[in-house]
Amino acid sequence: MDRATLRLDPPSLGTLEIAIRHQAGALTVELTASHGEVVRQLQNMGDALRQDLGGRQYTQVAVEVREGMPSGHGQGGRHGREQQAREEPGRALTREGWREAEGFSLDQG
Repeated sequence: MDRATLRLDPPSLGTLEIAIRHQAGALTVELTASHGEVVRQLQNMGDALRQDLGGRQYTQVAVEVREGMPSGHGQGGRHGREQQAREEPGRALTREGWREAEGFSLDQG
């Protein structure tokens, strides 16, 4: 089994963890975000991601989106960012240039 994990902590979006597992042709992508609006955006693009990956070499693709703190993420330094996110719900992704209508695609390069 191959596994890769990427953890991001952008100030206005909270914490985001992307875990990818590959085993016997099956691919599992786990997206965990601490900010509710980010979770909603990830859920909106989950089907497109699943279809895009399924159209490649993978026999089975699962995309799981969860709200909460990513595994193994410490408490330090995130309080201020979470406070900011609570004060401006729904604006975090827009500030970062995301739009709900934008689809997800992978570079074919």
